[in-house]
Amino acid sequence: MNKKNISYISIPLLYLLTVTLLIFHWPKYFINSITLEVLGDWILGIYLICFIIAIALFKFIADTNNTVLIKVTWGIIGFVLSLFTFYLYGVFLYSINYQAAHNTSLTFVDLIEFNRYLLVIPLLLAPIFEEIVFRRIAVNFLENKTKRVWLSASISALLFLLVHWQGFESLVYLFIGLILVWVYKKGGLISSIITHITLNIIMYFIIFI
Repeated sequence: MNKKNISYISIPLLYLLTVTLLIFHWPKYFINSITLEVLGDWILGIYLICFIIAIALFKFIADTNNTVLIKVTWGIIGFVLSLFTFYLYGVFLYSINYQAAHNTSLTFVDLIEFNRYLLVIPLLLAPIFEEIVFRRIAVNFLENKTKRVWLSASISALLFLLVHWQGFESLVYLFIGLILVWVYKKGGLISSIITHITLNIIMYFIIFI
């Protein structure tokens, strides 16, 4: 097995490891009497290790297309479309008087309240990680297998929705996933990363600040 194939397998596996880490906070099961602040440190440390390994492996499958200006332009276009999509979906949920179910379990957002350093994950690390997995790897792999762009884009968006699913309000991630695939096809990986990071930062300030 060559280095490229190893990267195609290892990076998604590392991403799945980080997903389970953010959902289940599994270090708490191995460390007795751990505080939420220390749990946050463990989660950030493990995530960083997985992220660094993934970036090191990514060099074997990296692309070098388009100029910086083109990449940034498509990234901004994708951000505007994504933000508008969130707005439209919010209007739709409001029009049907949708109320999200209250979650009483410990969430990653709760941990951020105890350890602000964890913000680096949703605002920077996760967007890069997810674009590598869902766009660079998933879309390319599915296109090679199905020979259909629309089908690979739809499956990639569905997978993106799946890892973000928290109820009916999360359905918007299906459309965001499709936009990110479109941006990726137009401007490349850097463009979709720009869209994703910018969107996460703005949504954080809209929701939590």
